[in-house]
Amino acid sequence: MPENPEPGLYDVVLSERFSQAIEKNPSLQAYIDPLEDDTGVRLLSQHLNKLIERALIGQKTARDQIALTNRLIQIIARYAPGLVQESDSATSDLLKELTTRISIGPNAPTRRPGIPLSHSELLTNASNDHRIGHELKREIESANEIDILVSFIRWSGFQLLQEALQDFIARGGSLRVITTVYMKATERRALDQLIKMGAKIKISYDTRRTRLHAKAWLIRRNTGFSTAFVGSSNLSAAAQVEGLEWNIRLSKVDAGRIIDKIEAAFNSYWEDTEFTPYDSSTESQTRFDKIVKDETPGPITILDVHPYPFQREILEKLDVERIVFGRTRNLVVAATGTGKTVMAALDYRRLTNQEKPLRLLFVAHREKILEQTHITFRAVLKHHSFGERYVGGLRPTQWNHVFASVQSLANVDLTEIDRDHFGMIIIDEFHHAAAKTYQRLLEYFRPRYLLGLTATPERADGKDILTWFEGHTAAELRIWDAIDRGFLVPFYYFGRHDGGDLSGVRWVRGRYDDKDLSKFFTADDFRARKILEAVRDHIADPRKMRALGFCVSVSHAEFMTRKFDEAEIPAACVVGTTPKKERDRALTQLRNGEINAIFSVDVLGEGVDIPEVDTILMLRPTNSATVFLQQLGRGLRHSEGKDHLTVLDFISNSSRKFRFDHTLGAMLGRASRRAIEKAVKKDFPFLPSGCAIELDRESQEVILDNLRSQLTYKAKGLERLLKDLGDQATLRNFLDEAELSIEDFYSKNLSFASLCRSAGISAFPEGPNEIQIGKRLRLLIHADDASRLNFIRRAAEGDLSVTELRERDRRQLLMLLCLLLDVEDAADLSGNYRRLLDHPAICDELISLTDLLQENITHVPSDYKIDPLIPLDLHAKYSNTEIGAAFNMVRNGKVYTIREGVKFDEATKCNLLFVTIQKSEKEYSRSTLYQDYAISPHLFHWESQNSTKADSKRGHRHTNHDALGVTPLLFVRASKRTDSGLTMPYQFLGPVAYHSHESEQPMKIIWKMECQIPADIVRTARIAA
Repeated sequence: MPENPEPGLYDVVLSERFSQAIEKNPSLQAYIDPLEDDTGVRLLSQHLNKLIERALIGQKTARDQIALTNRLIQIIARYAPGLVQESDSATSDLLKELTTRISIGPNAPTRRPGIPLSHSELLTNASNDHRIGHELKREIESANEIDILVSFIRWSGFQLLQEALQDFIARGGSLRVITTVYMKATERRALDQLIKMGAKIKISYDTRRTRLHAKAWLIRRNTGFSTAFVGSSNLSAAAQVEGLEWNIRLSKVDAGRIIDKIEAAFNSYWEDTEFTPYDSSTESQTRFDKIVKDETPGPITILDVHPYPFQREILEKLDVERIVFGRTRNLVVAATGTGKTVMAALDYRRLTNQEKPLRLLFVAHREKILEQTHITFRAVLKHHSFGERYVGGLRPTQWNHVFASVQSLANVDLTEIDRDHFGMIIIDEFHHAAAKTYQRLLEYFRPRYLLGLTATPERADGKDILTWFEGHTAAELRIWDAIDRGFLVPFYYFGRHDGGDLSGVRWVRGRYDDKDLSKFFTADDFRARKILEAVRDHIADPRKMRALGFCVSVSHAEFMTRKFDEAEIPAACVVGTTPKKERDRALTQLRNGEINAIFSVDVLGEGVDIPEVDTILMLRPTNSATVFLQQLGRGLRHSEGKDHLTVLDFISNSSRKFRFDHTLGAMLGRASRRAIEKAVKKDFPFLPSGCAIELDRESQEVILDNLRSQLTYKAKGLERLLKDLGDQATLRNFLDEAELSIEDFYSKNLSFASLCRSAGISAFPEGPNEIQIGKRLRLLIHADDASRLNFIRRAAEGDLSVTELRERDRRQLLMLLCLLLDVEDAADLSGNYRRLLDHPAICDELISLTDLLQENITHVPSDYKIDPLIPLDLHAKYSNTEIGAAFNMVRNGKVYTIREGVKFDEATKCNLLFVTIQKSEKEYSRSTLYQDYAISPHLFHWESQNSTKADSKRGHRHTNHDALGVTPLLFVRASKRTDSGLTMPYQFLGPVAYHSHESEQPMKIIWKMECQIPADIVRTARIAA
């Protein structure tokens, strides 16, 4: 910090001296936050550290420095007894090493790294600097465990460290290596030698692209003085010795949190199915050789096909649709190139494991797709001869597992096949299903399971394919996940204000009127000039771009084509009436770079696959997230030389009814309106790797104003809306009409009962505490397990006889009542229940609310039960008060609200572990900022309370729980509060078993999950994306 105040940003405790200096300078304005109780630990310790360092420098001798240090320790020990003791006083000796005594003289000291273990340093391979290769050799000599993460490994780099690594493993060291075959740079000779030495290796076999650009070494030492190297160096001679490489050497002493994060990220990668174990077997070596030589990886049965996490999430959603909701006809929406066929094959494999035999019909409209699909299914099922094709002259003989083109099936007399012959029918590119050839199949066959796959569910002709799926999409791929996994290219999104004002354009049936919008956009050249200006600003060379522009009408598309041609950027217009030959010619010209843009009225959003497209022009506002993603997806395919997609979106002043949160939410992973508002204000700090969203100032103001208007709910306006609904004024209809989510509505301390009463349309007499109980309904909206929701409905219907309830149901009722009422005597369950029933409007609302909450169930119920008496379902959500009620924790007549991070229940011998993943220092003290995260669906890293020692009673409950008869149970939530400010409930992940641990105060424990963590929770709880 400067001696005198300078304008700029600070992050420091304000001292009296500096405060006085600011006051003396009237030209300065200070922005100050209060330093709260525990949250200032980091800043106060930094402040104190600077002062102590300054004071120590002022001492003349080491003896004086030690004396001052010990005086300070004595003072601290008086104020923090038990945490700091006078025996922590410094001596005049510096400990350098501890070795095991041997009988024949003293041990020779271990050679130390050139950089002190307690210091971090930058290495540049300069002639007068520590070389990365030389330093690694020195570091390896004192390591206990080493983890290496590099994009490629060359023999030249490996042999420079071979002897050091050989010695390290020979003395019992553990070496793990993660690498890739990206660009075919890794050499098998180096891998084989590492395996021979005793290393463990995992490889990503994707030769086309890699997510792994990090280069890091983690050197663990049992003494706690671990170090890490992070930078630009792969394991090659050039990187180790010769190159202009920059690497940071980090010390656990002064960069402990960063070292912890490196370790967490490595462990997550190690458990990721993208990285496959490599060993000395012929199978591993053959696979490696064939892949780097661009050959097929040999017999498909050697391949184990596992879903990526985002694919597993979609498969789990299909389970929910079938098992929870009974929907056996399901549509999956995912961008082209994201592995829809693999997901379908994995889904079929799961179903065949449950139901044998399950005859299959897979329908597509292109021979190439069918050939690739057939190969994929054989690989997933590990079955060489699985299935037959019906396309291009091939005809099935068995008709058990058929991969058929729709054209071939058009020639089949379907009545010769039983309607229920196929147990599962999968239709690729289901957007074609409106065609007669597909309709014929869908209307005739009656499969147990229908699965539709498409990237483009919205058709240009307006025909609704969702009619085959009860109007419902089962699962939709988050583009974040596909981009993070490298299936799609990143996008650069630029929102530019076009100077227009659409507030006067008619709003009809949830969207702008197309005719009015078209007239507005084509009235003059002003907007077109803005669009061309943006293209020239953001595209390096517009004459080399390949763009798709989505327009509102034919006249708008023709207008934009004309304006681009006039600007000497060749373009074409392709609309529904364009002849096929002309349409195909335009697409070919765009692929070849003969023209630079095609303007269309959504027709190119359906079924068109042009990977070369590198620019998307959003020239019309869309209120549909699905349409927006469909258009965005047209440019996200990989293509030679394409590293990202540029998206130019032109934003006008909008109607209050327009929903910017729909399109922004599509890019941000279906985020809530409040989360989107926060992201806009902070310039979108969290995006998929390689992506960017940039709004100009005017666009940002328009969007924020729009979001704020939607987040402001005025009771009078809602009352008018209720009156307008008349006889249709149900909770469901009200929320739909108001475009409010359940959380949006209830987070405002509103209830439907109180709103109806204010509007004068309530059909029920008012209960004595209706307003207060109504406000507490918000505490229930997280409920998401079917059995509990059914119980709540029964309770609200007055269908319970408390005296006849089983203990499990008594606790379920207590869970409900302690949320909605001020329960003074938990034992008087009958009296408290009568108090609830005295509020018929609230009970009626509860019935409606449980119906809506049933539709929000996201996980399949499990057979796992902690105890027959404890009404908690695996993967369901509960507040800490509900968990206390479920365990019958009652103190002085009241249900105990659990506030500890660890709570041991003596009655059941359950050790309850509560985890909040995304902690912030504003809500947690440094002493509770634990490192808690999912390593994989099977392993969870957890840190105990700060005071827990391994040999303490608490510590033994963690490490020796089996012997003590203790059951550790894990409850996890993403953050302390939801986007709308409500306290976030915990998700019950079930029992865990001790796997391993290191250190103490806190103990860092890895738990093994007894029940696999669902994919959506892993996504939230995983530290490495």
